Amino acid sequence: MKKYLIVSVGFNLFLILLLIYLYLMNLDMVVSKSYLETSYQEEQKMRKELMKLIPYLTRGKSKNEILRIFKMELEDATGFEKNGCFWLPLLGLKFEGEELIHVSPNSNSGEFDPCFPE
Repeated sequence: MKKYLIVSVGFNLFLILLLIYLYLMNLDMVVSKSYLETSYQEEQKMRKELMKLIPYLTRGKSKNEILRIFKMELEDATGFEKNGCFWLPLLGLKFEGEELIHVSPNSNSGEFDPCFPE
């Protein structure tokens, strides 16, 4: 009888430790997921803000100068023109004459974007 009691207590202790371990692993995953979501949201916000700033930072430069700079600085920057925008691997550049007026991401999130006509 004593032997079964020791085995039972030992097994129950093992189960309690296993549950504590699983709880801590789950807690760690929740914290990691929260951190990743926050980091992703901050990066998306920063990307949108930088894309809004690019036309202001390129004022006074011609379309050819802007495209040359982008092609020099971006990897695999062979571009093409479509829907009135010049597309690089991750960006669409909308020009009005020689002036850069809008920078678009390579995918549309449902917001109005001149490089993604309806």
